[in-house]
Amino acid sequence: MRRHHAILAVLVLAATVWAYFVAHPLSGRAPKLSRSVQVWDVPPQSVTALTLREGKDRVALQPQWKDADAPPYIWVQTETTMQRQAPPATPGRKQGPPPAPTVESAAFKGNATAHQILVALASLTAQRDVGPYQGLDAKQFGLPNEDDTLELTRGDKPALKMQLGRLTYGETGRYVRDLADGHVYLLPVRELRRLKAARAAMMDRDLLGYSPEQADRIELHAADRSRTLFRLAKAGQWGEKPDAAQGDSNMAALVATLQRVKVMRYLGTGEAAPTGKPDLEVRLARADGKNGQDWLRLYAGKGVEATAVSSYTQRPVEVPRQIVQQVLDKSRALLHGT
Repeated sequence: MRRHHAILAVLVLAATVWAYFVAHPLSGRAPKLSRSVQVWDVPPQSVTALTLREGKDRVALQPQWKDADAPPYIWVQTETTMQRQAPPATPGRKQGPPPAPTVESAAFKGNATAHQILVALASLTAQRDVGPYQGLDAKQFGLPNEDDTLELTRGDKPALKMQLGRLTYGETGRYVRDLADGHVYLLPVRELRRLKAARAAMMDRDLLGYSPEQADRIELHAADRSRTLFRLAKAGQWGEKPDAAQGDSNMAALVATLQRVKVMRYLGTGEAAPTGKPDLEVRLARADGKNGQDWLRLYAGKGVEATAVSSYTQRPVEVPRQIVQQVLDKSRALLHGT
């Protein structure tokens, strides 16, 4: 038995050594591996698009910068390959092949995660520089690869582009070929994975970018009626005047309900946007005056869900009908003095 144990130990050691060299391949020239090297360093404000392509899947971040000191408005577009299930087999008939995969598209405003990833990939640091592409056995690194790419567009300047090779053992890193300098680098895979998961993690679900509780004044407008709510000194209280002695519980209830309205999805290009006068327009102002006056328009409509558009979303979005109806009911009660 001891001999068998010794043989097994040798096999395990050999497998470990083999796995190491698969994860850290060396060409015949054995290039020197330097650590933590800057691949490119681009000011985020100069980035006009960041695009990841993996086969038929695509994620594109398109930032719009208005103020260098403020986060940009980032429009995110995704195309994701979805594998459809084959129909169940029926008695006497074999199950047919699965249907061809379909590509689902989505577009939405990016949140803080989108901004973080944009900044991280604009200043791209590799774990190490493996060496010049021409001096390596490219197949060991999964290169060349025309189907999987990362591209950074910088307006009128030449785009920065790299091909994505294979993952390392343990899938913590990925080899890439920088088409600008001709080197192969080993990148940490974390930011690339976060970028690929854009559809699940990057949608900005806020309607205003801050809580309505942070506004100093909220105006309600519906049909030919309007009313103004003022935030009082005591937290969570709102009144008819900024110096009101006592808060109005109905106003506080409306503001609390208003901040529960979240974006479910952004309407697609081919979908009809809400038209005509909104069922309710809400205007908000803060004492710091950073954004001037923010606004939100709610449309009950006739669909399964309600729709809205705001100064923050800039585009029509779908919002939960049940919560919107609560906002409309509470607003009408205040507007009609009931």
